[in-house]
Parts: sequence; structure tokens; C-alpha cells
Amino acid sequence: MTIVMRIHSVVLTLASLCSSSSSTFASDTTPTFESQTHPPSSTLRGNHPHSSSSDQSPSSSSSSSFQFQNGKRHVYQDAPVDPNLCDPSSPKSFSGYMDITGSEYDAHGEDKHLFFWFFEKRSFSSPPQDAIKEEDIPLIVWLTGGPGCSSSLALLTENGPCTVNPNGEDTQYNPHSWIESAHMLWLDQPAGVGYSYGDPTDKNEDMVSEDVYYFLQAFFQTHVEYSSNPLFIVGESYGGHYAPAIAHRVYQGNLERKVDTKVLNLKGLAVGNGLTDPLIQYQVR
Repeated sequence: MTIVMRIHSVVLTLASLCSSSSSTFASDTTPTFESQTHPPSSTLRGNHPHSSSSDQSPSSSSSSSFQFQNGKRHVYQDAPVDPNLCDPSSPKSFSGYMDITGSEYDAHGEDKHLFFWFFEKRSFSSPPQDAIKEEDIPLIVWLTGGPGCSSSLALLTENGPCTVNPNGEDTQYNPHSWIESAHMLWLDQPAGVGYSYGDPTDKNEDMVSEDVYYFLQAFFQTHVEYSSNPLFIVGESYGGHYAPAIAHRVYQGNLERKVDTKVLNLKGLAVGNGLTDPLIQYQVR
């Protein structure tokens, strides 16, 4: 994460990935995605009304290794994000990668790494964070559709804590962000989408849900402070395929309770403007 660039170029890059993506994900043809292996870092100061919160102490970096299958290890790494880059009003923000080697569909050198960016709920939002128990704050995993659209694009242009100013050199506080009400994790998936990288071999819901399930295992086992929070899987557009499949995989994993896996506190799923079955949704009448 050592590249410094104008933020607007990041948004344009992510948008181009989305607009050029294939819509053949559910078929037997594997779509191709251009990998962006280095998310940007920036020393730019965002334009935020609550910048006085930016003197908060950054959280430390995290690195964990897991073995969910014999002989296969996953490595999870994250680091704090400069609060002035997007939203100093979030008590904590960090981003990183999960190496999903060992997933059933990443066992032959595909080298898949999933990128995410996490923000805690704003401390001053309604209801205020200190008015509810920490463990009762929802944690939402956001999945942009496409297929091939980066969830980082949603973070920077839709429901994230900031948007990019027209000059592309700083960010603007978004008062309507979902972190008003919940912890949010924007996940670039499958591999090859946005800043996630590796061989883009995922071509159906089974493959996507398996990879994300192992990501969630690593995330919650690394950050046990969120393990009791109610988990919601949310997708838009082609996320109508992703969200139900991933939620179902989590549900299955909770029933199986395999060694070294954790029961995840899944409470629900949601789909907005979902594409689930075009043969049904777009019938000619």
C-alpha cells in the first residue's frame, strides 16, 4: 500500500472495471477481471466537519495465520487507515488482505487475495454509540455486484463515509453513510475484482461463497472484538447472487462446526436492486 495517487483516478479505475465486466458469471465461462494489486495510500486531508476526531490513536496492524484444512494455511493482514483520508469520525478504520489459499477453489496455486476496507460505526451518530452495547451494533458486509464491480467503488461513491471531490484531490464527508448505524466492511470479491488479486477462476456461487466464508472466518478470528456483533450480508445488483450464497455458506458452516472454525453470528441478509434470475425478472409480457 505504498502508492500515492489522486483519489479520483482510483474511482475512475474501479468504475472502469465495473463497466467493462462480463455478465457471464453464472455461466460456465469464467469472466476475466483486471487485477488492481495495490490500493492507494494518501497523505491528503479530507474535507470533514468532524476532523477534530482525527487525533485518535490509530489501531495497530494485525497479522494472523489460520489452518482450516490440513496442510493449507491462510494469512490475514490489515493495517490502520489514516483517518483524514476518508472519515475521522469513525472510531476505527483499517484495510487489508486475506490470502484464501486452502479454500476448496484455491488449492492449486491460484494465489487469491481478497481486499477489504472496514469502518466502525460513527461515535456521534444516532443512536450514539455509547447508548447501545458494543456487541449489539450490526456489522454489515457489503458486496457490490456486476459481476466485477468493486465494493470500494460503493465505499467512495455510494454508501461509504466519504465521497471524492470533483478535483480528485480530497474527499467530502458523507452524512448519509451506513456507518451512521453500523460497522461496515466493504469487500472486493471475487479475486480479480477491484484491489483483490489472483487467478480469477471463480465462476459460480459455490466458488464465491466458499472463498468469502474463509475470509470471514479469518476476519472474526483475528478481530474477536466483533465476533458477537450481529452479522448481515448485503449485496446490490449482481450481489443478488452473492449475498444469499454467502449467507447460506455461513449457515452451513455454523451447522458443521468444523475444527478451527468459528460459529459466526449471522442474523440476516439483504439484497438491493437485485439481479437474481433474469429469466424470471425480465419476462416479456
